[in-house]
Amino acid sequence: MRISVAIAAMSLWLLPASAPAQERETTPSGAKFIVQLDLDAFRASRVGSQLFEAATQAAMNELGDDEEKLDQVREALGFDPLTEIHGFTLFGSDFDSPEDDLQVVIRMGKTTGNLEGMVLALPEYESSDYGDHIIHSAQPDDDMQVFAVIYEDNDGNHSVVAATRRAAVEKMLDTMSEEISVAPQLAPGAFLSVNILELPMDQIGDGPQENIAKLLRQISLTVSEADENFAIHLSLSTEDEQKAEQLRQMAQGVVAMIGFVQDEGDDDLKMVQELLRGLTVQRDEATITLDLEIPTEKVIEFLREEADLPL
Repeated sequence: MRISVAIAAMSLWLLPASAPAQERETTPSGAKFIVQLDLDAFRASRVGSQLFEAATQAAMNELGDDEEKLDQVREALGFDPLTEIHGFTLFGSDFDSPEDDLQVVIRMGKTTGNLEGMVLALPEYESSDYGDHIIHSAQPDDDMQVFAVIYEDNDGNHSVVAATRRAAVEKMLDTMSEEISVAPQLAPGAFLSVNILELPMDQIGDGPQENIAKLLRQISLTVSEADENFAIHLSLSTEDEQKAEQLRQMAQGVVAMIGFVQDEGDDDLKMVQELLRGLTVQRDEATITLDLEIPTEKVIEFLREEADLPL
């Protein structure tokens, strides 16, 4: 799949850093969705720490439980990828073929290790100057080229900025040089944020989902963990209060109906009913918010049993 190749190629040099001191934030022109992951906050959560521990063990298993080989990998990269990558922000403007116009900012810290040297081995590698920066490019796929820059801010922290269009990299660099963040800040305690700025109506299809989508302008999802609870916050923006109230009633009604359904021994339905007991639905003017808190232990249990993860 081309998008996985693109992200894999980007991540070779896309190992980000803390964003520069910023006065204001901006979103790349034309962006239709934004995905943010704060790996530091995720590692600090109970779920995240166990997943990283499982990832480390999986890496060890691949290397035959040879710690020396794992150290050699770290030495080759010049950093430990499981601890030195702090987070990333992914922007996209094409739902049909997202790999055609991806923009990524990856946060690292004081070093990017040996990345700038390792990219020399990428297919069709080239480089060119852009002001004080070097734009690296490679072609991991016949139909796609990736451009990337390692950006250092005034505090010595690094960001890897990459895109499938050179002009997008240049624009992000110009923005960062003006001390404007291209990566909106996550809410305190949150480690994952997904924002849909424009709904892909042509991909939603006919039926009830289309009726709902027509009422929406933007969707925002935030995930965090606190006080032994996994918290999910969903915000739905509409054009006016009347549409928002219609959505609120629908959401409240669906939750109530699921609660009334007889489970008849259906374990999946039982689980959904149990989870939805903690769901709250509220309206603030033209925006609907749905908040759900799930005990962290249940999330870990689900990942262990349903996703077969060694947690």
